[in-house]
Parts: sequence; structure tokens; C-alpha cells
Amino acid sequence: MSLTPACYAVALFLAICIAPNFANACACCDGGNQREVVGWSESGRSALVRSRGTGCSDTLVFEIMRQSQNEPVGCFDAYSETPSRRIACTGFVNGFDRDDEEGDRPTTTPRQRAYPQVPDEIAASHVRATIDIPIEGETGRRSTTLRVYVFKDGEWLPVFSRSFVLGRPEQDVTFEGLSADDETVVGAALSLSVRLWPNPDGRRALVEIGGQDADPGMGFFPDEMFWVSLPENSLPRVSPETAQPSYATPPMSTERAGRVERVAAHRLNMRALRVHRSRHFSRAAGLFTAALYIDPADAVARYNLACALAQMGQLEPALALLQELANSDCSRCRERLRRARVDQDLRALRPRLGAMH
Repeated sequence: MSLTPACYAVALFLAICIAPNFANACACCDGGNQREVVGWSESGRSALVRSRGTGCSDTLVFEIMRQSQNEPVGCFDAYSETPSRRIACTGFVNGFDRDDEEGDRPTTTPRQRAYPQVPDEIAASHVRATIDIPIEGETGRRSTTLRVYVFKDGEWLPVFSRSFVLGRPEQDVTFEGLSADDETVVGAALSLSVRLWPNPDGRRALVEIGGQDADPGMGFFPDEMFWVSLPENSLPRVSPETAQPSYATPPMSTERAGRVERVAAHRLNMRALRVHRSRHFSRAAGLFTAALYIDPADAVARYNLACALAQMGQLEPALALLQELANSDCSRCRERLRRARVDQDLRALRPRLGAMH
């Protein structure tokens, strides 16, 4: 029987992945993209975005993001022989194919001189993201809607919404911040994060969606950027060096997950507590969020996430999580809220907890 070209391609891929001598060939494809704004044009209508590709393709590219266009309008390949030459955003030089040493690889491009305005980020204390993660069918793929809000004049204002599909939860997940001796967590999806990069006049921003993909073997969720409009008047900003991520959390659910998922969420929550107690609050927040992806009804993980955010100074997002517990009015929720009034992690919020309803 002859193979069609498509079947031949699939067969070749499986052969490479299964063959012992080529196991590392597939493993190296665990990767994605990491993006950050490195400069704004004089007009503030265009951003220069540093995009680093990892995995089988080691790329270092500078993308031009023009206002209201969610795809780059041009790129500069830092690994090419002419890094200042604008090109189409395809066919980059693979850094792994270069003969020079790691330290000799370029980390910038002279083109950045055309984008002199230094970037900053909206403070995570004024950013909140939510994510819906219902399971669809037997494949376990998750149809997801991500929503982003900014805190302005005492309320959360929506600025962004997008639907996409996450892959199946990993079956053997290891998390940054946990020791190698810890057991892996079954059925966990790694948390997504959001950052907002405002343009100089503060009217528009690039929202960056990053984090980890939940599909086995696919590594990082590829960072993506989209333009959004911001409310008038300024929102607090911080430098990228001191910025914190805003983790996308699922809304409080009234239905508990299955027994296996509850055990996995509890196990991950306990490991996250150890990270929290070592005062690595940002890593702990990512782990608590991942536990909520497994069981959105887990009141303890939601409470612990609020504690981590409060310790990071993200008081409004922390208060929003505690309000979700108050609105649910479950017995575990009420117990957590009573504890909140004496919890040292939440002391900055204590004057506001009495009015919670």
C-alpha cells in the first residue's frame, strides 16, 4: 500500500518521536515565545517588541506592532547578517545554526534607536484577568474565554476579551519552585498570566497573554499581544524590572470537581503553601492559580491566592477573590473569611473586610 504525502509526514513524525535514538529530537521542541515591549516610537503609535523563540527554534526577533494591528507589520532578525534591515516576519535565522559562541550573539539591534521612548507596565495591583475553562468532550480540550479588567475609580472596567482553546491537561506536571522530590500533579493546567504595556499617552496598550500551554509536549503557551483601549486618565505604572504578573483565575464555581481532580488540587495547594511560606509569593500565586484550574470551587486555594496577592501588594485583585468567597456563601468560604480577619497575610485589607458582603 502506498502512502499519501500527508500520511508519510505523520508516519515520519511518529517514527522520530518513538525511536529511542531520536527521543531528544522531540523533546527539544518543548518551547514557545517570550515577548516584551522594549521601546515606543516618538508618536507612541508603534511599539518595538522583543520576541525570543525557544525550543527547536532559537530565534531573537524585534517585531513592529503598529496601533490597532494585532499582527506585526515588520520585523528585524537579530541573528541575521543585517539585523537593522526590516523584513517580513517569517523565515528567521535559527540561533542554533550559528557558529559563534552564546556570548557573541546579539541582544539588540540599532533599529531600536527609532523607538526611543522607554516602556513601562500597568501595575498588577490594578489589573485582573479571569478565565473560563469548561471541559469539552472526551479529548479534554478546553474552550476558554479570557477577560482582562483594569481598576479605575473604585470599579473593575473590562478592556479585553478573547476566546481560544487550551490543550489537554498534562498528566505528569512539575512546577517551578517545587523540589525534584515532590510528586508530580496529575491533570494540572499551568497558569496563564497577563501584562499590560501602555503607550506613552496612556490611551492604548498592548495586552500580553503568556504562561504555559497545557497540551503535553507543547511547552510554553505562545505569548501573544493585542491592542486594547484604556480608560481616560492615568493608571499606575511600574518599570518592567519590578513588574509582577497578573494571573488569570477562573470564577468561583458552585460545583466541585471529581475526586481525582480534588485530590490533585489539594496536593498542589499544599506544595504552593510551602513556596508561599518561603516568601516566594509570585511563584506561589502561580501555583495556587494552577490548583484553581483543576478545581475552580476550591475555596482554600482561592483564599490562599488572595493571601499571596496581598503580600505582593495586589490588594484590589486579592479583595476581588475574597468577595467571590463571600458571594458563594459556602461553609468553607465562611470559615476562610472569618480567618481573613486575623490572618497576617491580609492585614493590609483588614479595614475593608468588615464591609464585605
